[in-house]
Amino acid sequence: MKFIKSKNMKFIRTVQIVLIICTVFVSIPSLSQDYVFRVLANKGTNSVKSGSSDWIPLKTGARLNKGDALKLGENGYLGLVHSSGRTLELKDVGEHKIDDLSAKIGSARSSVASKYADFVMSKMSPEKREENRRKYASVTGAVERATGSSAIKLLMPPSAEVFGDEALIVWDGEEGTSYDVTVKDMFDEVIYSSKVEDSKILLHLNDEKFAKESLIIINIKQSDNENIGSGDYGIKKLSGDEASEIKSELQELMEHIGDETNSLNSLILAEFFEQKNMIIDALTKYMKAVELSPDVDYFGEVYQEFKMRHRLDK
Repeated sequence: MKFIKSKNMKFIRTVQIVLIICTVFVSIPSLSQDYVFRVLANKGTNSVKSGSSDWIPLKTGARLNKGDALKLGENGYLGLVHSSGRTLELKDVGEHKIDDLSAKIGSARSSVASKYADFVMSKMSPEKREENRRKYASVTGAVERATGSSAIKLLMPPSAEVFGDEALIVWDGEEGTSYDVTVKDMFDEVIYSSKVEDSKILLHLNDEKFAKESLIIINIKQSDNENIGSGDYGIKKLSGDEASEIKSELQELMEHIGDETNSLNSLILAEFFEQKNMIIDALTKYMKAVELSPDVDYFGEVYQEFKMRHRLDK
C-alpha cells in the first residue's frame, strides 16, 4: 500500500510540474511581444509620453506600448510598423493614442508580413545603418566620368531576373540630355527602340513585343553622341517553380499589408524583392517609397543604402 501511495504522490507531483511548465510557455508569447508599434520614419517635432509622464522627444526606432500617446508637431510625419507587420502613417497634427491606433490596425497577423517588416526594422537602427555605410564606403564617392560603351551606368546588375510585368530601367543620366533606348532579343534583333528625355524608362514585359522573349538586351546611348553608351544589360522574366513560390508568398503579403498607398508598404515590398534577389523589382519599390514621401529624408536614405549594398551607383 505504501508503495502504491508513493507512486501516486510521484504522479501527482509530475502532473503539477507539467502544468507549471505549460503555464510558463503559454505566457511567453505575451511577454516576448514587448511593443505595439515601432517608429520607422520620423520627421518634425514629434513627442511621446507613457501614462502620466512628461512629453519627451520621439526617436526613430522607439517602441510604443499600450497606454502611450503621441503628439505630432506642425508638418510632422510618423511611419509606424505594428507588431503584426501592418503599417500606419501619421500626418495629422495633435495627439494620438496608441490604443486607438492599434484598434484601427486590427488583430490579424501574418508571418510573412511580420518577417519582412522585421527585415526592414533590423536595418533601420542608427548603429546598423552606420555599420552598413562603413561597410559599403568603397562604392561611394566621386567617380570619374568614363567614355565609350561603359560611360552610362544602369542601376541594375549586368544580368538580372525580373518577377513583375514591369521593369523600371534607370541610369545615371545628365539633366537636359536625351537618350536612345534600344531593346534587342537574344539573336541581336532590335525589337523596340525609343528616345527619352529622362534617365529612366518603364518597360511593360507583358507587351507583345517582349512577352515571348526569354531574354531581352537593353542598351542606352546619348542621342547626340552615340559614342557615349551603356554597353549591354540583360533581363530575363522569372518563370517556373521559383516564380510560383514568389507569387504565392507575395499574394499573402499583399493581402495583409494592402496596396501601395504609403511609403512604408512600398518599403516592405522593396525588402521582399531584395531578399529574393529581384533587384529591378526592389529598385522600383524603393523609388516608389521616395516618390510617395519626397519630403521624408529616411526613404531617400534607405534608397541610397540599397544602391550601395548592390553597388548600383558605381
